[in-house]
Amino acid sequence: MKEFLKIKGFDIVTASDCVSGFTIASKIVPELIIMNKEFSNFNARGFLTKKRTSGNISFIPVFVIGDFSTDELVEFKKENVTAFLSSPIDPNALTERLYL
Repeated sequence: MKEFLKIKGFDIVTASDCVSGFTIASKIVPELIIMNKEFSNFNARGFLTKKRTSGNISFIPVFVIGDFSTDELVEFKKENVTAFLSSPIDPNALTERLYL
């Protein structure tokens, strides 16, 4: 996915876990956050809850990658997730969501 997005002209910054991802996002204030549902240190919901209450990144759209139950979709929507992507990621589906 990283190489695909680079080819499409996006600047990519990655993080190895939610804690560093939150720290990086707070510093650089990206246009979009793409994250795995299961992420090291604390899960995506923990990240999203913290993001929602953080002024400088609370407005940034988030795409979450993973397999989701109906209940999980409802919970993630409450956290203002912008899009859900199945794993493995279909580049065409990603492109569609990026340009909506």
